[in-house]
Amino acid sequence: MGKKTGSSFSLADTLADVDAINLRSLVDSSNNEKTLAEIMQSYFENGGCKKRFTNFIKNRFGQEEYIYTEASDFLTNKEPLNEVATILVEMLKKMFKVPEFTAEEANDVARAFSEYIIEQASKE
Repeated sequence: MGKKTGSSFSLADTLADVDAINLRSLVDSSNNEKTLAEIMQSYFENGGCKKRFTNFIKNRFGQEEYIYTEASDFLTNKEPLNEVATILVEMLKKMFKVPEFTAEEANDVARAFSEYIIEQASKE
């Protein structure tokens, strides 16, 4: 997942999805006080993206402890999907080239996803 080569899902795709969720959170919290261009400039040019995985965890899951459970629940349709969750599920389906996940697949993917995101955050 997220490797530069040899992966069905590129690092660029992973970063784009993580950044999209982070930017969405920044837009929502700006209360229309900043333009999208200002938000993006701050995020990419002024260092906001240096903690992209840490912010992704905070913006999407709240805490590391919830990544695995929420990812598994979303992958098995136990939870209704909001717009952000839909992006996440589609990202994982595309990566693993499946239309839907079985419970066992969902658990394995959720575990791998959780470990990958936490690992990337620890490197920031």
